Amino acid sequence: MGFYDEMKNTYGEVTVRDLKSWANLNTRLAKARCRRNFLLRCRSTGVIPRHIKQNIKCINNLIGDNAGDNRRALALSNKVSSTLLNLEISVTIRKINSLHAGIKHIRERLILVLPIHIISIFEQTQSRSSDRITVSSTNVLKRKFDSLIDRSISDLKVKDSWFANLTDHVFPRDIKHLLSLGPKFAHSVPSNMLSIKSLLADSEYLVRLAPQESQDLLRAKSTNAITNFVHQAWKKNNPQYGLFCKTKRFLKNNDDIVITMADKGNVTVAITKQQYEEKLLNIVEDTNVYKKLNSDPTSRYQTRNNSLVKDLKDQAYISATTARQLNNYKGISPTIYGLPKIHKEGTPLRPIVSTIKSPTSELSKFVADILKSAFKDDFHTWAVKDSFDFAEKVNNLQIPPDHEILSLDVISLFTNISWELTEKIIVDNWSRIEAVTNIPRPKFVNLLKFLFDSNYFKYKGEFYSQIFGCPMGSILSPTLAALVMTVLIGYCLGKLSFIPAFLFQYVDDIILAIPSNMKEELLRIFNSFNPHIQFTIEEEKDRFVPFLDTKVIRSEDNTVKLDWYRKPTSSGRYVHFNSSHDWQMKINVVNNLKNRIIGLTHMDFKQSALNRLYDILKDNGYPHGLLKKLIFSTSNRRISPDPPEHPPTTLPQQRQDAPHESSHQRENCQI
Repeated sequence: MGFYDEMKNTYGEVTVRDLKSWANLNTRLAKARCRRNFLLRCRSTGVIPRHIKQNIKCINNLIGDNAGDNRRALALSNKVSSTLLNLEISVTIRKINSLHAGIKHIRERLILVLPIHIISIFEQTQSRSSDRITVSSTNVLKRKFDSLIDRSISDLKVKDSWFANLTDHVFPRDIKHLLSLGPKFAHSVPSNMLSIKSLLADSEYLVRLAPQESQDLLRAKSTNAITNFVHQAWKKNNPQYGLFCKTKRFLKNNDDIVITMADKGNVTVAITKQQYEEKLLNIVEDTNVYKKLNSDPTSRYQTRNNSLVKDLKDQAYISATTARQLNNYKGISPTIYGLPKIHKEGTPLRPIVSTIKSPTSELSKFVADILKSAFKDDFHTWAVKDSFDFAEKVNNLQIPPDHEILSLDVISLFTNISWELTEKIIVDNWSRIEAVTNIPRPKFVNLLKFLFDSNYFKYKGEFYSQIFGCPMGSILSPTLAALVMTVLIGYCLGKLSFIPAFLFQYVDDIILAIPSNMKEELLRIFNSFNPHIQFTIEEEKDRFVPFLDTKVIRSEDNTVKLDWYRKPTSSGRYVHFNSSHDWQMKINVVNNLKNRIIGLTHMDFKQSALNRLYDILKDNGYPHGLLKKLIFSTSNRRISPDPPEHPPTTLPQQRQDAPHESSHQRENCQI
């Protein structure tokens, strides 16, 4: 005979109903306690249960292409989900209290009819049953919670190609996930984790870049934004913040890991300190490029810088205001760092010298501005400003049937620019420079020579001087590189036995169309300009050559058509949708990429390029509905300019004549 049957025969049916009610309430109480703990854990970590998300899905469907509406929809979604979670916790707690009261009331009734030893035995039985139910329910809800955490991390949507691990360390999945998002992924962190002094200094630096009349307003706005951030209530119940803290602890416990960016492709790279330092040491110990110094030359270069500035001011070549800007009394030594070239065998580093606040940084900017004013677009005959300028000039261009499209790339242009070539360019084109400055030629050349000789940096307490070429990171290097490329192209075109159908240049990349049988002559002439400046050639593959972010395609009828192109090294990582950036910035990311495609690509390739853009941004976490509205909506689509009715078939006249207009572009100059 069972327990309840025995109780029924001895104490009656009412007593059995009370005992069964007690057992039922006990089961419900155990499950309610587990539910309460689950909900409280969700709230403490900032995770919203799926049933609440499903109930507010209609709010998230309001997200569209208006940043203001999106901000309000997101705020409403967060508020409603938080309110529902708090309400469910309150209801669950009241339910627990009600169950407690029900059990207590039943126990008080049973004490009047049952012996105390039977009630004690029944309580022990219910306690064991409650423990079993608690363990079972806790395990189920733990798996559910872990699934929610995994889903919150998976919602960040990253790709394996966004993270390159060059170490032997095994990164936990969630930490690797966060690092894959890159340095531009914005996290919500409390104000005490940021340096307010650095934040104010950075804001002031940006404010000073604005026009003088708007600086006070911008300064007030930035101060107000920082003040609001410092005094805002901070809630740590944020799964991203928890993952951020976990990642910081992991990197602190593994302090031999260096997290940096790849040289190309926008990829996060993990490399050990030993690997990084060995690779960088191999670079700075190259005696053909660098020389180790016995002492810190910062003070010496700073004194020389101020002496040259004083001489220019005393002779009225510059104003007292300009002199104050160029003087430096708090110069700091430039530092060198390296970016891993993960696309190359052995993963070498590209050395970058940071010259910010160096003894000669302001003087370098001053000289660079003079050279930019002197050598404008009319000098840089073959240069294109950007991809849009290139697309406007080359899309629908007709080339002769026996021609082929090629690309030329300089091997390490900046570090192969010599003082001798720089001086010759300045001397040969002094008429341009004297039109924008009253500084005499000897003094200007002396300024430039000083800047050339003061290229140095600090690495691990030692000081090194760059004895050849211009450093990557110098303010002056890009300007000098542009001058060298223009002179080089002019010289080489004058030596060729043919005229390219077209030729365009951007920094150290050149694309041109030449007769198919003239490739050897082309490479020989361009490599003869100077032994230090050598080119590699890339021929057509499947009738196309990449240039900038375009694929230059030669169609069957020899019409040039452009398609949007991403290099194999490109990771496709942009501002992530789940980043704490402003909504308008995220919408601008989509619109700018879409408009870039529409402005660059030929009509034949626009749709396929937009489809590729959709896939890339989907990988960056952007919702399908938002992408569909922004990319494929006809009301949002920018109309690209119509192609010219009669596209040119050869180089524009000024481009054909340019090599013969000035002798300085044809002379052989040694670097």
